[in-house]
Amino acid sequence: MEMLEGRPVNTLTVVELRKHLSDRNYSTTGKKALLIDRLNEALKTISSEQPEGEQQEEEEEGPKPNADRLLFLDLEFEKEDVIEFAVLIVDSKTLEAVYNYETFIKPSDGVVSKFRDRPNGITKAKLQRAPTFLDVHEDIFKVLHGGIWIGHNIIRTDIPLLLKMYRRHNLPEKRIPSFRYKIDTLKWLEGNFLGKTQGLKLNELGKFFKLEEQTHRSLEDCDLNLQVFKLCLCVIGMEKMFDSEESKVVGTSRKSKRLREQQLERW
Repeated sequence: MEMLEGRPVNTLTVVELRKHLSDRNYSTTGKKALLIDRLNEALKTISSEQPEGEQQEEEEEGPKPNADRLLFLDLEFEKEDVIEFAVLIVDSKTLEAVYNYETFIKPSDGVVSKFRDRPNGITKAKLQRAPTFLDVHEDIFKVLHGGIWIGHNIIRTDIPLLLKMYRRHNLPEKRIPSFRYKIDTLKWLEGNFLGKTQGLKLNELGKFFKLEEQTHRSLEDCDLNLQVFKLCLCVIGMEKMFDSEESKVVGTSRKSKRLREQQLERW
C-alpha cells in the first residue's frame, strides 16, 4: 500500500482519491476500490521515475513527525508473532480520529499451522492469506515514525513486540520506527485516584464507563482506548478542580469528596 502525505492510500475518502487522481491526470471514474488501485499505481509510477539521488535523499530523511497527531496503537499476537496491527490517528486538539491503518500479518508457518480460530473474527484462513511482516513493515514505519504513541500497556507488551519483529527480520535501525513521546494509559492511570478505585484492564475501564466491550481486535481496541482516554481526562480534570476548590475554602473536604463519589456513580 502506497503512502500519500503520511497517509495510507486506502484511508483516503472518495473525494480525496478523485482529487489526487485528477491532479495526476488519471481517470476519476469508478468505485472506491478501483480508485485506490489506480492511485497506488500512479504513485508507484511517479516513484520509479524520480531521479535516484532524490529517492535516496527522501529515504534518508524519513517521514516528518506531526505534532498535531496522536497515534493510538494496538497489536494482537500469537506467542511472539504479531498477527494484527492497527493505529488510530487522532487530532491532538479535538481528540477526534482523522484516519486509521490496520492489517492482518501472517505469522510464521509453525504458528499459523496451529492457530485456532478466535470468536472475534481472527481466523486461520485470514492469517494464511495475510501479508507477511516484510510486506507491511515499511507502511507501519511510515505511519508510526516520529509520532506520539499512545496505548494501554504498550510499554510492557506492544512496543517491545513490534520492535522485536523488526529486529527479527534484520531490518536496518533507520527503518525501525521510533516515537517522539510515548504515553502508556495503564501507567498513567495507576498514578491517580481512578486507578485506586477501579480495575485498570481496558475491558474493565470500558465497562466502568458503559462503553462497548473489548473485542481484542486491534482497530476496535484502539477506538475503545481513545474513548476511555477522553473520559479519564474528564474525570481526572474534575478531581483536580475539586482539589483546587478545597484549597480555597476551609472545611469543604467532606463535601468535595462526596461530589467526587457522586460523579463516579453517574458513570
